Amino acid sequence: MSKINKVKAFFINPKTILAEIFLVVFIGQLLSPVITSFDSRWSIHTAVSIISEGNTNLDEYKSQIEEQKYYAIRIVDGHYYTMYPVGASTIAVPFVYAFDKTLSLTSTVIPSYRKYTKLEKANTAWWQLNPDNVISHFGYVEKLVASVVVALNAVFIFLIASLFLKRRYSLLIVFIFAFCTSAWSTAGRALWQHGPSMLMLSIALYLILLANKRPGLVQYVSLPLAFAYVIRPTNIISVVLLTIFILVQYRSCFLKYIAWSLPIALPFIYFNFNVWHSFLPPYYLPSSTMSYNYTPLTPVFYETLVGNLISPNRGLFVFTPIFLFCLYGTFLKIKNKQIIKLDYFLIAIVFFHWITISTIPMWGDQFGPRLFTDMIPYFIYFLLPIMEQISGSLSLKHFLNNGIPALQKASRLGLLSIFSLFIGASFFINLRGATDWNVYRWNAEPVSLQYDPGRIWDWHDLQFLRGLTPDLIEWQGGFSTLEGTSQNNWRWSSQQGTIIINNSSHRVKTFVFDATFATGYPELSNLNISGDLIDESLKISSAGYNFRKEIIIPPGKHIIEFTSDAVRVVAPNDPRCLIFSIKNFQMTEENKSVSTD
Repeated sequence: MSKINKVKAFFINPKTILAEIFLVVFIGQLLSPVITSFDSRWSIHTAVSIISEGNTNLDEYKSQIEEQKYYAIRIVDGHYYTMYPVGASTIAVPFVYAFDKTLSLTSTVIPSYRKYTKLEKANTAWWQLNPDNVISHFGYVEKLVASVVVALNAVFIFLIASLFLKRRYSLLIVFIFAFCTSAWSTAGRALWQHGPSMLMLSIALYLILLANKRPGLVQYVSLPLAFAYVIRPTNIISVVLLTIFILVQYRSCFLKYIAWSLPIALPFIYFNFNVWHSFLPPYYLPSSTMSYNYTPLTPVFYETLVGNLISPNRGLFVFTPIFLFCLYGTFLKIKNKQIIKLDYFLIAIVFFHWITISTIPMWGDQFGPRLFTDMIPYFIYFLLPIMEQISGSLSLKHFLNNGIPALQKASRLGLLSIFSLFIGASFFINLRGATDWNVYRWNAEPVSLQYDPGRIWDWHDLQFLRGLTPDLIEWQGGFSTLEGTSQNNWRWSSQQGTIIINNSSHRVKTFVFDATFATGYPELSNLNISGDLIDESLKISSAGYNFRKEIIIPPGKHIIEFTSDAVRVVAPNDPRCLIFSIKNFQMTEENKSVSTD
């Protein structure tokens, strides 16, 4: 065998392909710049605490917790804990340790990298973790671990697809999973619960499918399934329904299946009693979501139910249009009499998951249908019949030379064209979520979704398009995020604030600048507004100063600086420097209001 053939054989070897899939997906996820350490902000801290102190409390980070205003923190017996499940942090442990040791080794070999490391404490053995190394880069570490998890998940998606499809089509399925869904725009952006949750459900699904020919494997399904529940409580739906499926379909293996769940379930229960003094953590109890009052007895529940599927800024089928083909895939299974008992259970899981997440508001800081992310392995499974049809009947030789009627050829080409178009659309939308931070600014601007949830239905202001063209107004250094409602809102600034006004057209435009400036105290203070469009000096106080001025805006970018000598507002629980606020800011052109915030 020639060297070229040996190299080719190496790269197409099944084990090598799995490694290649992992590396390509891992690098693609890691190089995507957006990091969203929101609810997950304590996941790496918890993993570090597990390694360095053997517990999950965050007492050593009290100062950071105070800076974050105790966000997502519960205090039990005087100790600080993240309110979210510890499953994701547990998965992160080996990767956190590897990051620290790799960083330390790199800085030893390459001195210029020492600026990225922290000095180790005295009497620290070489093998012990240096917590400061990890915590100082915790956002990046989150993305690193999340990228590993999504890449591992992609490997199992390939293995699942390979049970039904040829290699090339299985690779296409991997691409759809890794770069056309929330696996890229959500699960790979930080160590949310969703990434590890998907991985466990993918492993469980793969084992169940293998058990069709090797029934003994089904006993091990309880391991990833039980851990999926440790990671995320909504996975109780998968646990219950797949357990019933195994009881019905593999009764002889059921006791072994239950036994294999115990190495996960018993430590979880022990941990809960030890930390939370209850069988389940507070986050797992219905009261954690029932406080929103999104129940079948309220109209908002039904709005959320529909919104999670088709709303322009949260809908599953809007942000991942390729999943519309899951409906057709299910139809093909029924039509071709290929639907199996497992399929009914998976459909039921997705349905009850949809019901469950619709008891939670859609206005969280997220990109698109985040709460559907856990179900992606099941959606991918129902895409497989589509790929089977494409791979079985759209081979060029078979398709063009085997006497298929012209109408049937056109129909199949149409299917392939639409399928390809939907893949492209899904890729573009999730690319935006993985690479442009502006799409997350959409959640708070022009007004927070919490105060104006109707924005979720605004087809004229799509989240995934935010940032493609310059906003008319960009709020920069000094200004905080917008607060209040769409009818009454304000934005605080420090001593100096900057806005940029963009006229992306090729013509001069005239706008009316309308706002109220105020400080926190009744004494008059100076506010200077300077720039090529406005140059004003105002006297402002807590009474408010109504400012209205017509401005002519030539094409291009224009910077306006605001400077005030007002006294800082005393706000003990607010770390911001609050000097003056700008209230109910508007810019209108030709009597037509323009979104500016």
